[in-house]
Amino acid sequence: DAERNRRIERVTPRENAAINGPWICNTGRDLARTLERPRALHAMLKGQPVSLERAVDAARTLIANAGPAVALVSSWASNEELAAFARTLSARFSCYVKADRWAQAGEIIEDALLIHSDKNPNGAAARALFAPLPLLPAGLHAALPEETALVLVWGEGCDLTRLPPKAAVIYLNSWQHSDNARADVFIATSVMTERGGHYTNVDGLVGAFTACFPKPAGVVDASALFDALALAPQEASV
Repeated sequence: DAERNRRIERVTPRENAAINGPWICNTGRDLARTLERPRALHAMLKGQPVSLERAVDAARTLIANAGPAVALVSSWASNEELAAFARTLSARFSCYVKADRWAQAGEIIEDALLIHSDKNPNGAAARALFAPLPLLPAGLHAALPEETALVLVWGEGCDLTRLPPKAAVIYLNSWQHSDNARADVFIATSVMTERGGHYTNVDGLVGAFTACFPKPAGVVDASALFDALALAPQEASV
C-alpha cells in the first residue's frame, strides 16, 4: 500500500549519545500526530487557488512595494531555512521569532531531566538570529503597530485576525487552516520529513534530520521560496 508507506505511525528515538542518548521529548513523541494532520497543498490569493508561480510573483510584488513590514519567523524552521531567510529577506522586515507551538492544556511545562518549556524544535537557533516576539497578546500589538503595511507570517502560532487590519498578509504554512484563506497570499511549504536540515537544541547542540518522503506537488521548500521572493518581480520562479 503506497499510501501507508507515506504515513508516520509512530516516532521512536534513535540512540544518539551526542544529542539525546536514548531519550525523546514529548513533542517528538507527538510528531506522528502533528505531521499527519491534513496538509495544505495549494497556493492561494485571497482564498482562491492559484499556481505556485503566480502566488510567488504576487508575494514578491507585495514585498517590493510594501511600506513598514514585519516578519514573524517560525521556530520550527531548520538552521538552513533560517539562514536563507536572514540572507535574502530579513533586511526588508522587522523580524521577530514567534512560538509556533505552545504547551497544551494539562501538558507538563518543564522538568529537571528532559521536558523544556520551549515546545518548538529550533527556537534557540531562531532567537540567536532574530528578536523574540514579546509575550502575547500585548506583545503582538507592540511588534505590529497599526501603520504596519505588510506582515509575513511563517509557520503556525499566529491568529491572523489579530494582525493590523490594514496590513497585507503573506502566510507560509504546511497545514489546512481557515487562516490560509484570510491571507492576501498563501503558500504551502514543506515539512521536516520532506527535506533535510539541522536543528540546534536548547543546549546549543546541532542535530541533523533527513527527508523520508518527497514533498507533494504544489508545495515548496522555504529556502527555495526565500531565494525566489528576494528577486525583483518577474525575475524568477520556484
